Amino acid sequence: MTFSQRAVLAAVMVGATAPLVGTFLVRRGMALVGDGLGHLAFAGVAIAPLIGVSPLPVALVVALAGAAVVEIVRWKSAGRSDLAIAFVFYSSIALAVVVLAAGKRYNSRVLGVLFGSLLTVSNWELVTMALVLFAATLVTVFFYRPLVMISIDDELAQASGVSPRRYGMLISLSTAAVVVAGMPAVGILLISALLVLPAATAQNAVSGFARTLGAASLLGASTAAVGTLGALRVDVPPGAAIVVLASALYLSSLGTRRTRN
Repeated sequence: MTFSQRAVLAAVMVGATAPLVGTFLVRRGMALVGDGLGHLAFAGVAIAPLIGVSPLPVALVVALAGAAVVEIVRWKSAGRSDLAIAFVFYSSIALAVVVLAAGKRYNSRVLGVLFGSLLTVSNWELVTMALVLFAATLVTVFFYRPLVMISIDDELAQASGVSPRRYGMLISLSTAAVVVAGMPAVGILLISALLVLPAATAQNAVSGFARTLGAASLLGASTAAVGTLGALRVDVPPGAAIVVLASALYLSSLGTRRTRN
């Protein structure tokens, strides 16, 4: 498999899976949680060289732990998602800077994870991404009903016997997994855009949760493919090209939303 084929495949996998999880985040008013978890993953990447292991597993462990912290802070602050996200966002980026400074690891390889390096994705990274993203997809398939219920109304879900805390934790953990899986492809700073923008675009364009979920995944995959192929042709960073295209589609969908309403 050539580097360009790996790049397109990695982008499509991330583009198709991220909005599946992102749709639940958008409906729950937690669109920025991917940013906070991304900064935690960056802290994991900074820690990895200090203990002599590969960055990806450490980033995954740190991001999953941070996802649990987000939900715990939400519970303790009476459901204030903004406080939970702000806490993780600021503390994690500060931790990353401290670790990088202590280990004198300000190099291009570590900082490169901020924007991704889609054209250098290895076969091992591709397989790892596929496994993690497949697990996140299975979560949305097998727990679709309770995840939809807590995304619509926590109190209604509670009254129906669905635990908002348990399934909220599941969404946060899935988000952390997608963020880390997408890190080699589009980077920590851009993966949260793929979580949110296709989901928000689909929400403007179609009605019904299931249709929104399907449309978001399709939009994410097609945007990732077109953005990557276009970037290869004009020689621009693929991750940034994907997000620019996703942003343009979202802006276009605002007019669609007004017409549909």
